[in-house]
Amino acid sequence: MNPAFSWCFPGYAAEILSKCRKATTIQEGSEQDMAKRRRSPVENETVDAAQCSPGLRLSIVRGLPFLSSLDEGAIVAVGSLFQEKGFAAGEIICFSQSPATHFYVVASGLVKLLHHTEEGRDVILDLLGRGGFFGQLFHSGQDRYTYSVQALTATCALAISGRSFQGVLNTYPTVALDMLKVVSDMLESAQATIRRLSVDSAEKRLAAVLARLGEKFGEKKEVGLLIQLPLSREDLADMSGTTTETASRVISELRREDIIRTGRRWVSIRDFRRLSSLAGHPT
Repeated sequence: MNPAFSWCFPGYAAEILSKCRKATTIQEGSEQDMAKRRRSPVENETVDAAQCSPGLRLSIVRGLPFLSSLDEGAIVAVGSLFQEKGFAAGEIICFSQSPATHFYVVASGLVKLLHHTEEGRDVILDLLGRGGFFGQLFHSGQDRYTYSVQALTATCALAISGRSFQGVLNTYPTVALDMLKVVSDMLESAQATIRRLSVDSAEKRLAAVLARLGEKFGEKKEVGLLIQLPLSREDLADMSGTTTETASRVISELRREDIIRTGRRWVSIRDFRRLSSLAGHPT
Protein backbone atom coordinates (compact mmCIF):
# COMPACT_ATOMS: atom_id res chain seq x y z
CA MET A 1 0.00 0.00 0.00
CA ASN A 2 1.28 3.45 -0.88
CA PRO A 3 2.29 5.18 2.36
CA ALA A 4 1.16 8.49 0.89
CA PHE A 5 -2.42 7.44 1.67
CA SER A 6 -3.33 10.23 4.11
CA TRP A 7 -7.03 9.82 3.40
CA CYS A 8 -6.70 11.73 0.14
CA PHE A 9 -10.02 10.66 -1.39
CA PRO A 10 -11.94 13.81 -0.31
CA GLY A 11 -9.30 15.92 -2.04
CA TYR A 12 -9.58 13.71 -5.15
CA ALA A 13 -13.34 14.23 -5.31
CA ALA A 14 -12.85 17.96 -4.75
CA GLU A 15 -11.21 18.30 -8.16
CA ILE A 16 -14.51 17.28 -9.75
CA LEU A 17 -16.56 19.33 -7.28
CA SER A 18 -14.66 22.55 -7.97
CA LYS A 19 -15.29 22.15 -11.70
CA CYS A 20 -19.02 21.64 -11.15
CA ARG A 21 -19.44 24.84 -9.15
CA LYS A 22 -18.87 28.49 -10.03
CA ALA A 23 -18.08 30.85 -7.16
CA THR A 24 -20.97 33.23 -6.60
CA THR A 25 -22.56 35.00 -3.67
CA ILE A 26 -26.10 36.19 -3.02
CA GLN A 27 -27.63 38.18 -0.26
CA GLU A 28 -29.87 35.99 1.83
CA GLY A 29 -32.60 36.79 4.24
CA SER A 30 -36.01 38.44 4.19
CA GLU A 31 -38.42 39.65 6.82
CA GLN A 32 -40.16 36.28 6.65
CA ASP A 33 -36.87 34.42 7.09
CA MET A 34 -35.92 36.65 10.00
CA ALA A 35 -39.22 35.89 11.70
CA LYS A 36 -38.61 32.16 11.31
CA ARG A 37 -35.10 32.55 12.67
CA ARG A 38 -36.51 34.17 15.80
CA ARG A 39 -38.51 30.97 16.26
CA SER A 40 -35.42 28.82 15.80
CA PRO A 41 -35.61 25.31 17.31
CA VAL A 42 -31.83 25.23 17.73
CA GLU A 43 -30.73 24.20 21.20
CA ASN A 44 -27.48 25.89 22.08
CA GLU A 45 -25.06 23.48 23.73
CA THR A 46 -21.71 24.37 25.19
CA VAL A 47 -18.93 21.84 24.61
CA ASP A 48 -15.73 22.02 26.61
CA ALA A 49 -13.03 21.79 23.97
CA ALA A 50 -10.59 20.14 26.35
CA GLN A 51 -13.03 17.76 28.04
CA CYS A 52 -12.21 14.22 26.93
CA SER A 53 -12.27 11.69 29.76
CA PRO A 54 -10.29 8.41 29.74
CA GLY A 55 -13.58 6.52 29.51
CA LEU A 56 -14.65 8.52 26.47
CA ARG A 57 -11.24 8.00 24.88
CA LEU A 58 -11.51 4.22 25.20
CA SER A 59 -15.07 4.26 23.91
CA ILE A 60 -14.03 6.20 20.80
CA VAL A 61 -10.96 4.02 20.13
CA ARG A 62 -13.04 0.86 20.65
CA GLY A 63 -15.43 2.04 17.94
CA LEU A 64 -12.81 2.54 15.22
CA PRO A 65 -13.61 0.03 12.42
CA PHE A 66 -9.98 -0.96 11.79
CA LEU A 67 -9.48 -1.86 15.47
CA SER A 68 -12.55 -4.10 15.68
CA SER A 69 -10.47 -7.30 15.79
CA LEU A 70 -8.57 -6.30 18.95
CA ASP A 71 -9.47 -7.58 22.41
CA GLU A 72 -10.04 -5.25 25.34
CA GLY A 73 -6.45 -5.41 26.55
CA ALA A 74 -5.16 -4.41 23.13
CA ILE A 75 -7.73 -1.59 22.91
CA VAL A 76 -6.48 -0.21 26.22
CA ALA A 77 -2.87 -0.45 25.01
CA VAL A 78 -3.61 1.27 21.71
CA GLY A 79 -5.83 3.85 23.41
CA SER A 80 -2.94 4.90 25.63
CA LEU A 81 -1.06 6.00 22.51
CA PHE A 82 -3.68 8.65 21.70
CA GLN A 83 -3.40 12.16 23.12
CA GLU A 84 -6.34 14.46 23.77
CA LYS A 85 -6.28 17.79 21.96
CA GLY A 86 -8.84 20.54 22.49
CA PHE A 87 -9.81 23.01 19.74
CA ALA A 88 -12.01 26.08 19.95
CA ALA A 89 -14.69 26.70 17.32
CA GLY A 90 -13.05 28.09 14.22
CA GLU A 91 -9.57 26.83 15.10
CA ILE A 92 -7.58 25.07 12.36
CA ILE A 93 -6.56 21.54 13.30
CA CYS A 94 -4.34 20.94 10.28
CA PHE A 95 -3.53 22.86 7.11
CA SER A 96 -3.58 21.49 3.58
CA GLN A 97 -0.07 20.72 2.30
CA SER A 98 1.45 20.92 5.79
CA PRO A 99 3.49 17.86 6.90
CA ALA A 100 1.09 15.01 7.70
CA THR A 101 2.28 13.72 11.04
CA HIS A 102 -0.83 12.63 12.94
CA PHE A 103 -4.08 10.73 12.64
CA TYR A 104 -7.11 12.27 14.42
CA VAL A 105 -10.40 10.92 15.73
CA VAL A 106 -13.21 13.26 16.75
CA ALA A 107 -14.25 12.51 20.33
CA SER A 108 -16.74 15.37 20.74
CA GLY A 109 -17.80 18.33 18.64
CA LEU A 110 -17.82 18.78 14.87
CA VAL A 111 -15.09 19.45 12.30
CA LYS A 112 -15.17 20.30 8.62
CA LEU A 113 -12.79 19.16 5.88
CA LEU A 114 -11.90 22.04 3.55
CA HIS A 115 -10.52 22.24 0.03
CA HIS A 116 -8.86 25.50 -1.00
CA THR A 117 -9.93 26.34 -4.56
CA GLU A 118 -8.06 28.22 -7.28
CA GLU A 119 -10.52 31.09 -6.72
CA GLY A 120 -9.22 31.44 -3.18
CA ARG A 121 -12.24 29.98 -1.42
CA ASP A 122 -12.49 27.20 1.13
CA VAL A 123 -15.07 24.59 0.07
CA ILE A 124 -16.50 22.12 2.60
CA LEU A 125 -15.78 18.56 1.50
CA ASP A 126 -17.30 16.78 4.47
CA LEU A 127 -18.39 17.17 8.09
CA LEU A 128 -17.29 14.78 10.81
CA GLY A 129 -18.75 14.21 14.25
CA ARG A 130 -17.98 11.77 17.06
CA GLY A 131 -16.01 8.80 15.77
CA GLY A 132 -15.09 10.48 12.48
CA PHE A 133 -11.42 10.28 11.57
CA PHE A 134 -8.94 12.02 9.30
CA GLY A 135 -5.21 12.56 8.87
CA GLN A 136 -2.14 10.40 8.42
CA LEU A 137 -2.04 6.72 9.36
CA PHE A 138 1.34 5.75 7.93
CA HIS A 139 4.72 7.19 8.80
CA SER A 140 6.92 8.12 5.85
CA GLY A 141 8.18 11.59 6.78
CA GLN A 142 7.25 12.98 3.36
CA ASP A 143 3.45 13.00 3.29
CA ARG A 144 1.31 16.13 3.44
CA TYR A 145 -2.34 16.66 4.32
CA THR A 146 -4.49 16.86 1.19
CA TYR A 147 -7.09 19.13 2.84
CA SER A 148 -7.43 21.49 5.78
CA VAL A 149 -9.52 20.60 8.83
CA GLN A 150 -11.23 23.22 10.99
CA ALA A 151 -13.24 22.86 14.19
CA LEU A 152 -16.84 23.81 13.42
CA THR A 153 -17.72 23.75 17.12
CA ALA A 154 -15.65 23.35 20.27
CA THR A 155 -14.00 20.00 19.67
CA CYS A 156 -12.02 17.35 21.51
CA ALA A 157 -9.94 15.17 19.18
CA LEU A 158 -7.74 12.17 19.85
CA ALA A 159 -4.40 12.21 18.02
CA ILE A 160 -1.83 9.51 17.35
CA SER A 161 1.40 10.04 15.43
CA GLY A 162 2.04 8.15 12.19
CA ARG A 163 5.12 6.62 13.78
CA SER A 164 3.12 5.32 16.75
CA PHE A 165 0.45 3.90 14.50
CA GLN A 166 3.10 2.11 12.47
CA GLY A 167 4.04 0.42 15.74
CA VAL A 168 0.40 -0.64 16.17
CA LEU A 169 0.46 -2.26 12.72
CA ASN A 170 3.66 -4.09 13.57
CA THR A 171 2.25 -5.34 16.88
CA TYR A 172 -1.26 -6.23 15.61
CA PRO A 173 -1.10 -7.43 11.97
CA THR A 174 -4.88 -7.95 11.79
CA VAL A 175 -5.31 -4.17 11.99
CA ALA A 176 -3.66 -3.81 8.56
CA LEU A 177 -6.20 -6.23 7.06
CA ASP A 178 -9.09 -4.33 8.63
CA MET A 179 -7.64 -1.10 7.26
CA LEU A 180 -7.74 -2.48 3.74
CA LYS A 181 -11.51 -2.82 4.09
CA VAL A 182 -11.78 0.75 5.42
CA VAL A 183 -9.69 2.13 2.56
CA SER A 184 -11.74 0.13 0.05
CA ASP A 185 -14.98 1.55 1.47
CA MET A 186 -13.58 5.09 1.33
CA LEU A 187 -12.52 4.64 -2.29
CA GLU A 188 -15.96 3.35 -3.19
CA SER A 189 -17.57 6.34 -1.45
CA ALA A 190 -15.25 8.78 -3.26
CA GLN A 191 -16.07 7.20 -6.62
CA ALA A 192 -19.80 7.44 -5.85
CA THR A 193 -19.35 11.13 -5.01
CA ILE A 194 -17.55 11.75 -8.30
CA ARG A 195 -20.29 9.96 -10.24
CA ARG A 196 -22.96 12.00 -8.45
CA LEU A 197 -21.20 15.31 -9.13
CA SER A 198 -20.62 14.37 -12.76
CA VAL A 199 -24.04 13.12 -13.86
CA ASP A 200 -26.77 13.97 -11.30
CA SER A 201 -28.88 17.10 -11.49
CA ALA A 202 -28.35 19.92 -9.00
CA GLU A 203 -31.68 19.06 -7.34
CA LYS A 204 -30.65 15.44 -6.89
CA ARG A 205 -27.19 16.35 -5.56
CA LEU A 206 -28.53 18.82 -3.01
CA ALA A 207 -31.21 16.40 -1.86
CA ALA A 208 -28.47 13.78 -1.40
CA VAL A 209 -26.36 16.20 0.68
CA LEU A 210 -29.31 17.07 2.94
CA ALA A 211 -30.26 13.40 3.34
CA ARG A 212 -26.68 12.49 4.23
CA LEU A 213 -26.47 15.31 6.79
CA GLY A 214 -29.78 14.14 8.25
CA GLU A 215 -28.50 10.59 8.61
CA LYS A 216 -25.22 11.71 10.21
CA PHE A 217 -26.32 14.60 12.42
CA GLY A 218 -30.14 14.69 12.50
CA GLU A 219 -32.07 14.61 15.77
CA LYS A 220 -35.72 13.63 15.90
CA LYS A 221 -37.69 16.63 17.13
CA GLU A 222 -41.23 17.98 16.80
CA VAL A 223 -40.15 20.02 13.76
CA GLY A 224 -38.82 16.89 12.03
CA LEU A 225 -35.29 15.53 11.68
CA LEU A 226 -33.39 18.55 12.99
CA ILE A 227 -29.89 19.31 11.67
CA GLN A 228 -28.20 21.90 13.90
CA LEU A 229 -25.17 22.99 11.90
CA PRO A 230 -23.82 26.49 11.15
CA LEU A 231 -23.98 26.02 7.38
CA SER A 232 -24.89 28.74 4.89
CA ARG A 233 -26.60 28.16 1.56
CA GLU A 234 -23.23 28.81 -0.03
CA ASP A 235 -21.81 25.91 2.02
CA LEU A 236 -24.63 23.62 0.88
CA ALA A 237 -24.07 24.74 -2.71
CA ASP A 238 -20.37 23.94 -2.46
CA MET A 239 -21.03 20.54 -0.94
CA SER A 240 -23.40 19.65 -3.79
CA GLY A 241 -21.26 21.14 -6.57
CA THR A 242 -23.66 23.85 -7.70
CA THR A 243 -24.08 27.62 -7.53
CA THR A 244 -25.56 29.46 -4.57
CA GLU A 245 -28.45 30.70 -6.71
CA THR A 246 -29.36 27.16 -7.75
CA ALA A 247 -29.08 25.90 -4.18
CA SER A 248 -31.36 28.71 -2.98
CA ARG A 249 -33.91 27.84 -5.66
CA VAL A 250 -33.88 24.13 -4.81
CA ILE A 251 -34.14 24.84 -1.07
CA SER A 252 -37.09 27.17 -1.69
CA GLU A 253 -38.83 24.45 -3.71
CA LEU A 254 -38.23 21.89 -0.96
CA ARG A 255 -39.65 24.33 1.57
CA ARG A 256 -42.76 25.02 -0.54
CA GLU A 257 -43.40 21.27 -0.72
CA ASP A 258 -42.91 21.04 3.07
CA ILE A 259 -40.10 18.53 2.64
CA ILE A 260 -37.76 20.70 4.71
CA ARG A 261 -37.84 23.82 6.84
CA THR A 262 -34.87 26.11 7.30
CA GLY A 263 -33.59 28.86 9.54
CA ARG A 264 -30.38 30.33 10.78
CA ARG A 265 -27.98 27.50 11.66
CA TRP A 266 -30.62 24.78 11.26
CA VAL A 267 -32.52 22.66 8.75
CA SER A 268 -35.33 20.29 9.64
CA ILE A 269 -36.26 17.45 7.31
CA ARG A 270 -40.03 17.12 7.45
CA ASP A 271 -40.35 14.24 5.00
CA PHE A 272 -37.20 12.13 4.86
CA ARG A 273 -38.79 9.55 2.57
CA ARG A 274 -39.56 12.10 -0.15
CA LEU A 275 -36.14 13.73 0.25
CA SER A 276 -34.41 10.36 -0.12
CA SER A 277 -36.51 9.62 -3.18
CA LEU A 278 -35.44 12.92 -4.76
CA ALA A 279 -31.83 12.00 -3.98
CA GLY A 280 -32.24 8.71 -5.82
CA HIS A 281 -32.17 6.60 -2.65
CA PRO A 282 -35.81 5.66 -1.94
CA THR A 283 -36.40 4.20 1.52
